[in-house]
Amino acid sequence: MTTLSRHIWRRGYVLILVTVSRFKSTGS
Repeated sequence: MTTLSRHIWRRGYVLILVTVSRFKSTGS
């Protein structure tokens, strides 16, 4: 695994977490 790909994966993971949190807040 390259450092760049790992950085992109981590950013994407955080983005997903934030999106899910926002969706849950809006859903409720």
